[in-house]
Order: sequence, then structure tokens, then C-alpha cells
Amino acid sequence: DVTGPLDYTFRRYTLYPEATPAVECDGNDAPTPAATPLADDINIATYNLQRFFDDTNDPAIGEPVLTSAAYDKRLNKASLSIRNYLHFPDILGAVEVENSAVLTTLANRINADAVANGQPDPRYVAYLMEGNDVGGIDVGFLVKTADVAAGVPRVSVGAVAQYGKDTSWTEPGGNTSLLNDRPPLLMEAVVNFADGRQFPLTSIVVHSRSLNGNET
Repeated sequence: DVTGPLDYTFRRYTLYPEATPAVECDGNDAPTPAATPLADDINIATYNLQRFFDDTNDPAIGEPVLTSAAYDKRLNKASLSIRNYLHFPDILGAVEVENSAVLTTLANRINADAVANGQPDPRYVAYLMEGNDVGGIDVGFLVKTADVAAGVPRVSVGAVAQYGKDTSWTEPGGNTSLLNDRPPLLMEAVVNFADGRQFPLTSIVVHSRSLNGNET
């Protein structure tokens, strides 16, 4: 039996035990990889990187500044997840990333780790546009550009556009504020196959800011 305070946060209950519980790990609690894509599949995924900040201070946002060691560990874990558990998505919608430089650093890390571990280089390219979030996090894309045929990338990117950054709304009390803390990012792209087939698509990444306690 375990006793202790019970907490409810972010739609889940957590028991804080008063004594150290005995934990048995039998492998069933290990992460489960996504299904491995087949030759005719297009692999699209999203990944909440959970306030992914770097080790450089940005005075404009007052964000937590990681040590270089901690930042490297976060890059390593994200790289492992995207390579070995999401199986190199063709398009990855990334959310809660500090800025374009951080997402580009992650793309470069995945590419380098893939080569170092004998995996095909995805040649990921990052796309991110700054939003309005007071916490300094945004949404973006990682796009696989490795060749599937001579000079033909897996994904050809057309337009990338941010929507609603300057859109405002009138609150019930009469005040006006910005509608989107993290404006949605839209990308028009074509996924190419080695046999010449093409699949045009539009991808939109949306991750609205939590409004805990909002009654309007």
C-alpha cells in the first residue's frame, strides 16, 4: 500500500508517496515506437518538445537558460526519439520550440546522428516563424529533403506561411488582445517517390496556449 497526497494537474491525478515506493521495471513501461512506414507510405508526425530552450539567454523573453550539458542531452533525446521511435518523419510538426535557431540546431543534430549511427541522412531542414507567446515558444516544421532520385528531394517545399499573428479579438469585458499566442504555421509541399509519383499536400501545425482558469 502507498499513502500520500493526491494532486490533480493537467487532467491527470498524481500520488506523491510519503515513502519511497518499490518499482519493478519489466519492459512494459518502455516507450512504444510508431508503426514503421512502408514503401508507399508518407510519414507525417507531430512532436511536443516541451519548452525546448537552448543555452543562450534571450533577455526579451525571460526564458529558462539551460547549461550546455543539459541542452546537449535534450538534443540527444529528441534525436533518438525522431530517428528510432518516429522513424524519420517526412514532415514533423514541432511545437514548443524557442526559435528558428534551436529548431535548426535540432535538425542538424538529427542529420549528424543519423550518419554517425549508420542510418540514412534525412537532411532535415527547419521552418519556424516567431509568434507572440509570452513564454517564448513557437511552432515549426522539420522537413526531410534527402534525395529519393537524382536531384529529387523526398519533400519539395512550396509556401510556408504564418496565419493570424496580428489578429485581435474583443474580450467580454471590452478589452482587446491578440488572438493567437502561437500563430498556426501552414506549409504547402509535395512528397516525391523514387518512381516519379508525387503527392501534394498541405500541412498545418497548431498548438494553442493553455488557458487554465479562463471562464470566458
